[in-house]
Amino acid sequence: MNEVLATVHNGQVVLNGRLDWPDGTPVVVSPVTEAIPKSMTQEERAAWEVEYIRSGEQLTEGTWPHTPEGLAALQQAWDELEPIVFTDEEQADLAKFWKEDREFQKEAERKRWSYFDDKEKKS
Repeated sequence: MNEVLATVHNGQVVLNGRLDWPDGTPVVVSPVTEAIPKSMTQEERAAWEVEYIRSGEQLTEGTWPHTPEGLAALQQAWDELEPIVFTDEEQADLAKFWKEDREFQKEAERKRWSYFDDKEKKS
């Protein structure tokens, strides 16, 4: 029997794929502390990576694909993403936000460095 990936949704354990295990098979459910089980063969890991990427779960350092199949699934998922298209108004709002943020950061740096200038003058 193989390990399978599942996710908890609304308090229920939902498998990310189908099982061919007979009814009544006892299972142990525990949170994943190490993202990719070490007992997997290369083929099982490839299948796990593809399944994980298709599940839509967030990738973390331990779940990043390393097999050709997993990387291909990730590339396919990226290719299927819709591009973000901003309206003219949204672009103007973003430009205004970044300009204000840049000015805020500049002022914060000025205050930080003036603290050191003031300290030198008092010495």
